[in-house]
Amino acid sequence: MMTIRDYIAKTIKEADTRYFYEDYGGQADAVIAALERAGLILVPKEATAAMMQAGVESLEYGTVKQGSVIRAIYEAMVEKRPPTG
Repeated sequence: MMTIRDYIAKTIKEADTRYFYEDYGGQADAVIAALERAGLILVPKEATAAMMQAGVESLEYGTVKQGSVIRAIYEAMVEKRPPTG
């Protein structure tokens, strides 16, 4: 499975029509860093098994506020996302 970094690098390479080969990984790293500085992260479209398990384990029984439950699940799943590079 390609990492997000590899996918971004491949996309940059395919968009680049110059003749000489460049290291597109550095450009991919710059894109990922810029997204993170903006407070954004990349997550897979479908949650991994580890992300799902983290969501389940984050549940606190007796919590009745839907927002609290959703936030806990989301934060736990994002924490367990696959690495970007």
